[in-house]
Amino acid sequence: MDLLKFKPIYEERIWGGRSFKTLFGRAIPKGVRIGESLEICDSPRASSEISGGALAGMTLRRALEKHSGDIMGPGWRPERFFPIVVKLLDARQRLSLQVHPNGVSEKKYGLPRKNEAWYLLGCGVRSRFIAGLKKGVSPALLREAAESGRVEELLEFRDSHAGDFMFVREGTVHSLGADNIALEIQENSDSTYRLHDWDRTDSEGRARALHIGEAVDSVNFDSPAVEPLSENDEPVRTLCDYKNFKILRLRLKAGESVRLSAREEPRIISLVSGAADCGGVAMEAVESALAPFCAEIEIRAKADSAMLITENFSRHE
Repeated sequence: MDLLKFKPIYEERIWGGRSFKTLFGRAIPKGVRIGESLEICDSPRASSEISGGALAGMTLRRALEKHSGDIMGPGWRPERFFPIVVKLLDARQRLSLQVHPNGVSEKKYGLPRKNEAWYLLGCGVRSRFIAGLKKGVSPALLREAAESGRVEELLEFRDSHAGDFMFVREGTVHSLGADNIALEIQENSDSTYRLHDWDRTDSEGRARALHIGEAVDSVNFDSPAVEPLSENDEPVRTLCDYKNFKILRLRLKAGESVRLSAREEPRIISLVSGAADCGGVAMEAVESALAPFCAEIEIRAKADSAMLITENFSRHE
């Protein structure tokens, strides 16, 4: 089976902007702030549509129901959702301060835990992100600060730089700051508890719901702050090797090629810069595609290019 590319699904967000059009030339809906582009998604509320090849027009959900063995490998249950979501984020304003469930809160509240990774595609001169809590913050102190609106003094901030990579573990208080453009690779879950939303309201003056109690119960208070991996010149680099997914970064000069040998698993290719031919499928910057089970893919760079390869995600329930 050939490489699968998908049509993006654009979603309005109160913190979003227009960068997908101005930076990447995409035709996004007019007159709204687009914060997310779902590049690969399979969930009850949205499923990506395949954009070319023999399965063109079929959603990823339908493709998995009909061709689960070809895409994911033998033994994959067709009713199971694709385990990874790939998004682009346009944070014109800062995102809410949030935390994803850990094992304790998963048992208490029933929402599944979630780990995610960000690769910064671009950022403003003074852009930052929130990387966790300062040392010594207790559950009681965090709860009181969130309820009184003084939570910023408890947070660890880090400066943003294009090419930075951050792995955000479950239970980490975090937020992407204003003027950051990111590729997000995450476990397939919408589980998020919002601690603070910067007193923001929508066009009708309504504030978004907070989940302070659930958020505090989800925090791993002993975890260190997230430290970004800065970009370097290594041709191949492991960015994270978590139990449910692994992410590599590859670099190719224009005209160079690399062959991804056939493996008994699917993989995701996300081109973060440049342009490339991937197994006969043209890919442009910030596009992602799914290489099916046992696919052997030759990647040839048409320009100096960098890409993320996500793997080891199909082996876990």
